Order: sequence, then C-alpha cells, then structure tokens
Amino acid sequence: MKKILILLTFAMLVVLASCKNKGTYRSPSITFGNILLNHKEITDNVIHVGDTLEFYMLLNAYYSSLTNFNVVTDRSFLKDSVMSDAEFEKLCNVAASNRATGMYTFKELGEGVSVGLSPLYIVAVKSPNSDDKTVTLSFQLKNDSPLSGEYNPVTYPFKLKVLEKEVKNDEE
Repeated sequence: MKKILILLTFAMLVVLASCKNKGTYRSPSITFGNILLNHKEITDNVIHVGDTLEFYMLLNAYYSSLTNFNVVTDRSFLKDSVMSDAEFEKLCNVAASNRATGMYTFKELGEGVSVGLSPLYIVAVKSPNSDDKTVTLSFQLKNDSPLSGEYNPVTYPFKLKVLEKEVKNDEE
C-alpha cells in the first residue's frame, strides 16, 4: 500500500510540475541589433525623403509560439520591406497576412522558436505637412500565451522626423 501511495504521489508531482501556470508565461520581445540609416549608424531621429532605415531584430516568443508581427505606420510617409518572398512563404500564413499593411501572421512555428529579421527596411517616401514632421513607426509582436493588455501584444514605438531632402543651390 505504501508503494502505491509513493508512486501516486510521485506521479502527481510530475503532472503538477509539468503544468504551465501564469508565472511561466512571458510577453514576446523584440531585440534590436544595429539600426542603420543609409548603411551608417543612426545618430538622431531625423530622416529625409529617400533615406532607408535598416533594422536588425530578433523576435522572441520565449515559452510560447509567435503568432503575429505588425509594422504599424502611416504608409503614405513610410514604406516597409520586412522579409524576402521566400522567408515570407516559409514563416507566414500567406492567406492570413497582408504585406501591404504590414500585418504578418506566422505559421505554427512551435514553442520557443525565435525569428531573426535581417534586415527589415523602412524607406521615407514623403514628409508630413504638419509643423513637427513626426511620423510614428511601431513594431507589434504577439505570441499565443494567455497574457493580454500591455503584455501581449507588445509594442515598440519609434518617433521619426521625416524631412524633405535639402536642395543645394549651385547658382551662387
């Protein structure tokens, strides 16, 4: 009888230890590598029409599986190129994604699988008419954990000042 109780207790401990509780869930995260402006280190948040930003990043799901990655911006001012056609077809559910709006829905990648984007390009196409010329560029990442609110999806915003190219006057 003692052996059965010991085995039953051990089996219950194994089952309880393997269950995920809310403490084991983590928000997804984006780790940014080099952020370059026209192949050079960016020094401030000012870019000009025609400039290209390069973002090197790692999308980390931690203990869950990545579900969505979104590039949110006003596309009349900034355009993005997130991944090649081959990467897009390999990683994303093509029917559920919309590259034109920056919405990427991942295939079932599995728990703990991270995705490296190298590089993601952002091109300034037009300067806003507002006085401050600021455009917000946000990256949102979601995993399949039950966390919600500010924890899932997580958002990484950047404020960029988009200016027209300076025209040099050679008439002097």
